Amino acid sequence: MMAIIANGAYADNITYVLAARKADLFKTQGRVADMVANVNTTGFKGEHDVYGELARRMDDGNKLSFSNIETTKRDFSQGSIVTTGRQLDIAINGPGLFMVETPRGNRYTRAGNFKVSAEGLLVTKENYPLVGPGGGFVEFAQGDSDIIIREDGLVSAGLQERGQIGLFIFENEHSLIREGNSLYRSDELPRTAEIEESKIAQGMLENSNVSSVISMTELIEVSRGIETTGKLMSGHHDLQMNFIRKITQQ
Repeated sequence: MMAIIANGAYADNITYVLAARKADLFKTQGRVADMVANVNTTGFKGEHDVYGELARRMDDGNKLSFSNIETTKRDFSQGSIVTTGRQLDIAINGPGLFMVETPRGNRYTRAGNFKVSAEGLLVTKENYPLVGPGGGFVEFAQGDSDIIIREDGLVSAGLQERGQIGLFIFENEHSLIREGNSLYRSDELPRTAEIEESKIAQGMLENSNVSSVISMTELIEVSRGIETTGKLMSGHHDLQMNFIRKITQQ
């Protein structure tokens, strides 16, 4: 971290920079801890901090400039796809998300561990029904077996079609706002994915794209950074108090 400090008020500026640095480290610690907790969450996407310049005009008129966390961006890279053999487990091979209907409106997810509700609808583990390309649902009849889900999302049971699972792509993936561990919302309207872009793989699930080793290492480094910054703040405070004592004794 670099601070550019102009003419005077050195002590106050150092205190400000260290406090801002510690606040950033706590933000990073929370983000990384969240990723570690979701290493095994189906379809989970990791995040990383983006730093920018923070410029402040201090009370004494001097300028203070240093780096801080400007925003957090999500990593939408593909997680590893594993075979489960379960008929209602599906993974997206390529970009895009599933659309589900919730009481709060349509939401989007990469988690493909689905089930059949009591009403016969194909739903998420939270019981949110999947929405097809035309807005319909996938609905099974009692006794359906031998469920086949094609690469284009068409669902059949035996010789009977039961609906289609839609894949939806956002031109600006960073418009997606996370809700919980696996759902996203956005004010942007998505488009339906083409079969050449994304395919559905039945009997498979997409793992989280977070590396447990890298995240644990980062968490340790951030914890050490918080400890070091705390010691610097304490040491700087001691220097200030010693200086004040010497001045008052003169």
